[in-house]
Amino acid sequence: MENINLICGKSSNGKSITLDGVKLESFAVSTIEKDMVELHFASGIVIEVLNKLDEKLYPGENVVTLVDDCICRYFKDK
Repeated sequence: MENINLICGKSSNGKSITLDGVKLESFAVSTIEKDMVELHFASGIVIEVLNKLDEKLYPGENVVTLVDDCICRYFKDK
């Protein structure tokens, strides 16, 4: 099986979501809301998520750290 880096969370309406970190091309901290991060996918889709994560799922981490790790692992594996 390929190295798949999944980031799990909840949408603003409480539904569970899973993001495939390998399909992310880049990210940027929102210029409007500093606690938000824009995730840019290879498909052209851009979504904005909270940078803070559930400490029970990802102790000491945030979205920027997880996404950066996913992007770096993807390029290392090629």
